[in-house]
Amino acid sequence: MSAGTTYCYIVCAVNNFGATCTGEKCATTPAGTGGTGGSGSGGSSGGGSQGGYAPLKIKGKPSTVSIDKFIVKGTSDGKILAFSKDGKLIWKIDSKTENYFTPPAICDGIVFTGGGDGNVWSINEEDGRVLWKFSTGVSNYMVSCDEDGIYFGTFSGELYAVSKEGKTMWRQKLSSARIVSYPAIYDNKIAIGSEDGKFFVIDKRDGKTIFEFQTSGPIREGAVFDYEGNIYIASYDQKVYSFTPDGKLRWSFKTEGGMYSACSLWYHKNDLVCTIGSKDGNIYTINTKDGKLLWKITVGPVSIGAIVGNFIWVTTDDNRLVSLTQLGKIYLIKEFEEIYYSSPAIFDSSIVVGNDEDKIFIIPYSERLLDSPWPVYRGNLQRTGKIKGK
Repeated sequence: MSAGTTYCYIVCAVNNFGATCTGEKCATTPAGTGGTGGSGSGGSSGGGSQGGYAPLKIKGKPSTVSIDKFIVKGTSDGKILAFSKDGKLIWKIDSKTENYFTPPAICDGIVFTGGGDGNVWSINEEDGRVLWKFSTGVSNYMVSCDEDGIYFGTFSGELYAVSKEGKTMWRQKLSSARIVSYPAIYDNKIAIGSEDGKFFVIDKRDGKTIFEFQTSGPIREGAVFDYEGNIYIASYDQKVYSFTPDGKLRWSFKTEGGMYSACSLWYHKNDLVCTIGSKDGNIYTINTKDGKLLWKITVGPVSIGAIVGNFIWVTTDDNRLVSLTQLGKIYLIKEFEEIYYSSPAIFDSSIVVGNDEDKIFIIPYSERLLDSPWPVYRGNLQRTGKIKGK
């Protein structure tokens, strides 16, 4: 078990004109989450330790916001909320339960969200009216959507495809373990992982398995696609994997900590790169062509995907919003009360994060989403799980 990594950072308050910094703080990542090392490896298969496997924390995961006409989010205590760009509450649904709601996906003005009550909810974004509920009889997690329907996994290891009218199109039993990652959608394929370390690519049209791959740790976050159909997935076995569209392993990259986060894909010069955080406290940027490290920087443990604009924005497990330059240098850090697991979003050029209850935080800033295949957690700001169009 490795010793923790000590890292220091400057605490800054953010505004439209930059940052006002108040001094340096230092922290140490917990022992066993990994050290500062990280190396690329070409063409290796699954393996390695599980990096200190721990039970899934539902608390915190609902904190990511989705952006469309409004800022929409779930909570850990059974609410779904919509806010205007200036933070005014537009509507609220209270399920009167203590069950969580997952970060919603928004397609064509309809909000889709799963939760601990065993239902997937369909909600009119404009007024918060519930259109229908689809019951699986077991807790489910993040929903993805496209023009054909919605897709989600369950805690019983099933993957569902449901029409936008709430009718089952198909269901497939993938695993005996929980599925808590979001389905990634591209070119009639769905990519998804399960907590027993299995990674699946499924035919979206009929639910049949195209290929599967066994990693050595739980998979708790979603895959991403690039424009060529290559697929990228992280496992708690400390590795990021890349596959060809037909399932051949292109490369794997090993960090020193478990991985709960997903790649954000963007162009560094002319090279497509993956930026991803690890429980070892580092942010890594990897060349997707060969799986080699471009840069890394220590910011603290990360369990959620980043967003890439003029800067790279990510939240850490110790409740800090970190902004990095595209060359991997810290630009600013802002501390919050509770934003871990909240992947940053951009709304009307401002940065938006949430907590797992009923709060959102809007940081005025002149920011824009980078033009790249998958620059943000779950593909786009609507969190649909789809690749960003060319």
